[in-house]
Amino acid sequence: MTIEINALEKSNSNDGTSNIEPNSSGAYTEETTNMLISKESETIVNETVDGTTSPIGTESMEMESSVSPPQLKKEYAISVRWEEEMEEYKAKRRNSMPKTSLSGFHTFFCCCAKRLGGMYSLIEKADGTPLIILGPCWPCCSFVTLPLILGIAGLVSFFFLYHGSFPIWLAILYLAMVGLTLCALSCVSCRNPGILERVTDEEAGQGGWYWNEQAGSFRPRGAMYCRECKALIEEYDHFCPWTGTGIGRMNMGAFKFFVVCVNLTCYFSIGIVSYGIITNMKDF
Repeated sequence: MTIEINALEKSNSNDGTSNIEPNSSGAYTEETTNMLISKESETIVNETVDGTTSPIGTESMEMESSVSPPQLKKEYAISVRWEEEMEEYKAKRRNSMPKTSLSGFHTFFCCCAKRLGGMYSLIEKADGTPLIILGPCWPCCSFVTLPLILGIAGLVSFFFLYHGSFPIWLAILYLAMVGLTLCALSCVSCRNPGILERVTDEEAGQGGWYWNEQAGSFRPRGAMYCRECKALIEEYDHFCPWTGTGIGRMNMGAFKFFVVCVNLTCYFSIGIVSYGIITNMKDF
């Protein structure tokens, strides 16, 4: 059986590499035709735009494989009612409704923060995990707790350590204690207390988890809903207005360290002031 094929013959003759010739009738046999088709397919596969030899589709496949799919952000178990209020707030904002004074206060100081329930996420990962997050009572921490620590430490240092007769090592020790107290306060107030992700799978309920209506999510044993933070917090202990945030599994260690440091600083200050007053009374 023979098949007429002039296009392949022309392509093959242009390469100048083939020794296949038609038979006496000017036609190719089926076996010869298959060889020509195989050669033509190989040429098409190996030719690229820049003249290099690489299989067709390799470059596009490499480009597709190098593009990673978008990472989904986590959905946290925050107040369902708060989410509804935020939707209403956004609708009112589109209609140019006036803001409340408290809302304007938070917006002014936390304009770059992302709201997460009653908390304010300043820095977060690509998946939405908060790295630096402030609690709902961050003004109390910033304008009450922090000034108290710095004010008392400054007065003690200036009037008793600087103008008093205390040794230099005592001043260094006292200032180091104040610094540790401030670091511990920052770790408590700016750290994620342990906000849980939203779980709506019914299998979690069969595994011993409990349904929380306020957050619209299942919660494990020990996790509780914080009304101030408006979120489910793992191993929730209490809400501390002095640090401005809720206390849970993620910042419990820092909170205990802060309590120890602030008590030691307080006793240290009282001891320095008492010794300084008694010493000055003896001089008179």
